Amino acid sequence: MKKRNEIGIPTGGAAFFLAVIIPSLIGSLILLFVADIYGGSIGMTGAEALTKDPMLFCSLAITQLIMIAAALAAHKGTRNLLENVSLSFKNISGKHVINTVFMAIGAVFFLVYVNLIFMWFLGLFGYTQTESPFPAIDTWGKYLLSLLLIGVLPAFGEELIFRGLILRSLQKYSTTVAVIGSSVLFMLLHASPLQTPYQLILGVILAVIVLKTGNLFYSILLHFLNNAIAVTLEFSGLADETAAVTPLMAMVSMGLVVAGAVCFILAVRYFYKLPCKSKENNENKDVFSSETNTNISESVFHEEKLSDNAVMDRILKAQIKSQRTAETILTSVLYGVGVLICVTMWIMLFIQGLA
Repeated sequence: MKKRNEIGIPTGGAAFFLAVIIPSLIGSLILLFVADIYGGSIGMTGAEALTKDPMLFCSLAITQLIMIAAALAAHKGTRNLLENVSLSFKNISGKHVINTVFMAIGAVFFLVYVNLIFMWFLGLFGYTQTESPFPAIDTWGKYLLSLLLIGVLPAFGEELIFRGLILRSLQKYSTTVAVIGSSVLFMLLHASPLQTPYQLILGVILAVIVLKTGNLFYSILLHFLNNAIAVTLEFSGLADETAAVTPLMAMVSMGLVVAGAVCFILAVRYFYKLPCKSKENNENKDVFSSETNTNISESVFHEEKLSDNAVMDRILKAQIKSQRTAETILTSVLYGVGVLICVTMWIMLFIQGLA
């Protein structure tokens, strides 16, 4: 008998809901508790301690660990988790890895300019970037810690939720809904007005790579590289917008843009030509097969030897329809509440930038 797939339609909604709610509620309480203890040890109030680098790093750690916990809770544990989200560390393709690296370089050094156009557009309305508390990455220790908290943990936790659970659950509607839906939710969760187009496009790229390769490993790698490059640029000082622009820096920047554009085009062409592995896996596992949904009553009757009982057939079909309706309502509520909270945060930050 085939293993039961645990990523039902409500699983993605639960994952998104928990990813929004738990860090905001439980994470905030834990952070305030730790801040009070840390502040008391250095003669500060908890509010003052929250602005210090140790607490900023602690905030990142708490948030990302809770994100991973949210994914596990939505999936109801680790049973068959890696198989259900299609995460495998076996048979890794070298070509896939190389082009994933190309895609990361293209995203950071080329695709980011799409975001700059959007930032310019927001500036026409008087929007200015609001500084968010972020630890200074000015030592090797902080750099390595940042790679872990900004690179490794978000890559694993967020990919597990968005391309593992949400993408898989939404794919039961259609691949298009899955790609666009998971990408929009990914963008909303970050609640960053300035990075809206970048997060959205990056979400689409990550989703397509998972569908093309059939392995969550590559989206985790791309996500990590994207964040790791940003951390490295910050540590090296190349991301300092206040630094004076010299002719040498201008030439280096232009070279990086050209290299990013070339890498991005090469990676897009490579992944575009790949067959969609996700469809093959789904057909083999009977996870998202419409035939399975259509003939679910027949398979149950076959096991129970009730295929000739027309009355039981109608009862079972009614139960299945009722269950699907309940799942749809539950999923809509979970996604709806999460989206409402994220949109509210996005609007508040946007208004703050206009003030």
